[in-house]
Amino acid sequence: SGPTVNVSSHGENSPSLDFGTLREAYVLFEQITHGEDTDLMFARSLNTGYWFEKPYKITDKEVPSSNAFSSMRVAPNGDLWAAWLDSRDDPEQTTGKAAVYIARSTDRGESFGENIRLAPGVCPCCRPTFAFGDEGEVFVSWRQVYEGSIRDMAIATSRDGGETFEAPVRVADDNWHIEGCPHSGASIVYSGGRLYVAWYTAGSNAEPGVRFTWSDDAGRSFVPAVNASPGVRFANHPMLTRIEGGGVLLTFQGRALETESKWGPVSPFLVTVGDGGELSLPMQVPGNGGSISYPVLTADSQGAVFVAWTEATRQGNQIVMSRGATAVSTYP
Repeated sequence: SGPTVNVSSHGENSPSLDFGTLREAYVLFEQITHGEDTDLMFARSLNTGYWFEKPYKITDKEVPSSNAFSSMRVAPNGDLWAAWLDSRDDPEQTTGKAAVYIARSTDRGESFGENIRLAPGVCPCCRPTFAFGDEGEVFVSWRQVYEGSIRDMAIATSRDGGETFEAPVRVADDNWHIEGCPHSGASIVYSGGRLYVAWYTAGSNAEPGVRFTWSDDAGRSFVPAVNASPGVRFANHPMLTRIEGGGVLLTFQGRALETESKWGPVSPFLVTVGDGGELSLPMQVPGNGGSISYPVLTADSQGAVFVAWTEATRQGNQIVMSRGATAVSTYP
């Protein structure tokens, strides 16, 4: 992006990286412009990242404002989708809320179309994200602020390739009342005709942690949510991924209670999702013993599973990766 560019990156407000089907690499990041105002910048490489073209702005606002907590995904048809939390409708941020805006590129990142406001009145620091269905559906998730400062997850669905979106559906009635933003968006993935959702909540007078549900009717309704993090304290920041053959894995961070009086470090955990939606018990992924943050997960076509995270050490933060097989019990 250049030596004079000031990139904002922290927690869920970090750059997005995704890959196309023709060796393209795409990057979306937040650039600070004036004070707390930002623009969303996009850059692409058409040769798998050997070099990138000059970044350009995809936000089309006229009034400076915050545009943060963005995500970007490549759809199966090659379209690029970007979503972010935008304060252009309330530049003074008097309401404590933001709006979900989206934009699409249909030419492999050569350009992006107009910015579309998908939902107003949303939690201003919980990152929105995408998933894509088998019939061209586009799913977008975010944390909606309902009346009384109830902050629960919502998903809107397009059934015409992104031309229009239906009214958002509330994923679960957590009824989480909080006068602030928890900085924790959902993770969604579509696999085997089913839309899976994982998110953090402290609502419903239940143990705070990661909840899990799915939809078998392409986002029109969801089964009752279940606790995906039993036995793990302060479980948060979930990420779902699809594995070869249509299976699904879930990772998140949390603390294991080592003894009755001693907390363990924040660690990565892994959960497998069965064909019927049943969940394995969380398995702690081995690390170096330090507290970690924001684990991410991917898998390859050979059955290998990779979990990576940021881990605090005496020498500073490090990026650590653990490798295992699809069966979670085979981690080294």
